[in-house]
Amino acid sequence: MEELVKSDIFFFITGAAVVLLTIVVLAALYYIVRILRNIFSLSEAIEEEGEEIVKDISKLRRGLEKGGRKIRKIIKKASPLPVRDRTQTGKKHKVKKRKTK
Repeated sequence: MEELVKSDIFFFITGAAVVLLTIVVLAALYYIVRILRNIFSLSEAIEEEGEEIVKDISKLRRGLEKGGRKIRKIIKKASPLPVRDRTQTGKKHKVKKRKTK
């Protein structure tokens, strides 16, 4: 009879421990899923901002190229020294000599 009581107590404690452990695991999984969702939304935001940065840098580069051409024209007119022609990329630069009088 005493063994029956001991086994009932054992199964009651074991069942309670399993239920408690299940609740703890489910709570942990809930928070892990929330963290993963936040990481996913952050990665999407970072990707979108990265694309915007690439577009901004391209616009800046185009603006600098246009401004550089204007400055080069001004220097070319004002300078008595030869100016290298850099309009053709990938080829050797040609030096244009000015006619001296």
